[in-house]
Parts: sequence; C-alpha cells; structure tokens
Amino acid sequence: MKGPECLDEFYSQDMPSILNKFLSPKTSNEKFVLSTTILHIAGVLDNISDEIVRANAAIEPLLQMIHSPNEGRSRAASKALGELAEDNDLICASLLSTGFLGSVQHTLSADIIDQVETSQQLKLSESYLKQSKEEGDSAHIKDGLLDVVLRIMHSSDNDEELKQIAVLIPALEELKSKGSRRIRRRAKDILSLLGSEGITSVLSSKKEKENELKIRELEELNRKQEELNRKQEEELRQVKELNEKQKVEIAQQKVEIEKWKPKLPQDIAFTTTSVDPADFVISAQGNGQIKIAKQQNKYNNISFGPVLENGIYAVEASFQYSGHGAGIGIVRDTYSIPDNCAPWSVGTAS
Repeated sequence: MKGPECLDEFYSQDMPSILNKFLSPKTSNEKFVLSTTILHIAGVLDNISDEIVRANAAIEPLLQMIHSPNEGRSRAASKALGELAEDNDLICASLLSTGFLGSVQHTLSADIIDQVETSQQLKLSESYLKQSKEEGDSAHIKDGLLDVVLRIMHSSDNDEELKQIAVLIPALEELKSKGSRRIRRRAKDILSLLGSEGITSVLSSKKEKENELKIRELEELNRKQEELNRKQEEELRQVKELNEKQKVEIAQQKVEIEKWKPKLPQDIAFTTTSVDPADFVISAQGNGQIKIAKQQNKYNNISFGPVLENGIYAVEASFQYSGHGAGIGIVRDTYSIPDNCAPWSVGTAS
C-alpha cells in the first residue's frame, strides 16, 4: 500500500474480510503480524477527521510494545508513550478515553507472585516455578503502564478526565502492598495524587451511594416507627384519660347511689343528761339496749343525746312499776325541762 490512492482497490478486493481470518488473538504467527499491520496501515491512511481517533492510531503500536515480554523493548515503549502524553494533549485525552485505562486495569488485575528466596522452602514444582517466572516477568509491563499513568496525571489539568483513572483504584490498592518495591511506590504515588484531587474509586462511590441510600431508608423507617410510636402513645394517653374520667364518674355515681340507698336501722350511741343524776341508775343490756332505774319517789326527768338531725329514727321504751306517772317524748334541743315536772304538766318547758 503506497498511499491513500490504494485504499479503493484495497476495499474493492474485500481485503478486510480476507485478513480477518488471520486475526485470532490466540496466535502470534507471521500471518497475524502482517494482517494486523496491513489493517493498521489502511486505517491510518484513511483520512479520519476525529483527532482523538487518529491519536489512538499512534497509541496502539506503543501499547502493544509495552506488553512485550522483552523488558528493554517494553520500557522503551512506555518511555516513548509517556513522553508523548506529556507533550501532546490529544494523545493524553485519547489515552483517557479510548480504552487505554481498560487495558491497564486488565494488566494490573493479574495476580502478583511474590519472589521466594529458595525453591526448597516451598518445594515448588517445576511447572509452578515456570508459571511464577512468567508472571514475575510481567512486572516490567505493570511498571511501564503505571509510569505512563503517572505522566498523564502530571501533564493533564482536566479534572473530569483524571476522574476516569479512579477505575484503577481497586487494583492500585492491591498493588501498593504487593509486587516489587518499584510497583508499590508507583501505586502509592498514583493513589496519593488521586486522593489530593478528591478522586475516589468508582466502586467506593457506588458503595457510598448505596450506603447513603440505606441510611436514608433506615432514617425513613425510623421516622415512620417514631411516628407510629407517637400515635400509639397518644392513643394510650387518651385511653388513660378516658379511664380516669370513667373512674371519677363511677365514684360520683357511687356517691349518688349511696345517697339514694335506703339506710338500714342502726343503733345510735347516746348520752344521758339529768338535773338530778343521783335519782337514776343506768346499765347497759346489750344489743343497743339500756336499763334505767329510778331511785327516788318523786317526779324527775332525764334527757338523751345526741341531737337528732334529718332522717328517720325509732325508739322503743318499756316501763315497769311506774304506775301512771311515766312518759317519753321528743322536744327541741333548746327546750329546758324543769325538775319535778310530771308528764301531764303543761307549759312547763322553756
């Protein structure tokens, strides 16, 4: 392909479809190399107007070289890509928006095998040692990619673009305590720069949002529960007030009922008063009865207390050996019955 004028013939012969059969990533033979190279050249020769996409054409070969198992070639490519990102804003923007970070995330997420001092200590099998060596050889790839990321962060002043690097935080958190000292240092440097910009992990942000949502849900649940508790407390208070009111009403009704209940006959404690107490001998007979014996042969009187208030009262008296000179009656408390007054006397009380 000598130039853009060859593109029409390239597509007319359906070369992309023909080369497609050699593009399996599981093979790295000469056909794969030539096919990818031809397609890359065809893509670059086509006059693509999008500058970011054109910048990606410069990035892809270097990114492939960084993943070389040859440490020298890999470091040369990472140095070239890092310098390119520092010098060209479009390259920097393309790295942050066209899949570079996804490739970095994939590579960093690979398990890191710590180097062992001697194989005798762990008695590793030959195949395991070979696998550890192959994974250990990828350390220079991780280091190169982290170097490019650091250069991007130092050269870019676009906060929104830098936020995209947050996708690497989970892998960086793992790397800062694993792998070689160089990788740990780079991981810590990147995390420190992200932290200084207030950039957190996408997963952390999602977790924070989930936690905030849970907190809001719990707060709403607590609010509803508190509202329900207040409602129940108010209902309980009203029930208590109603009960107290009913108790008062019942007590008042009992008082009224007692007022209207017929009173059963009761014995009344009484006292006696006489102007001549020596003339009378009083003795209790039980069951509210008393016996009064008059000593002298003359007319005399004796008064009983208390003063009778409103109500119905009954008194029963029996006279013995009194002839016709005995009597019983009720007078006002203010009346004074004179001594030697006979029952038939008239106008003697005052």
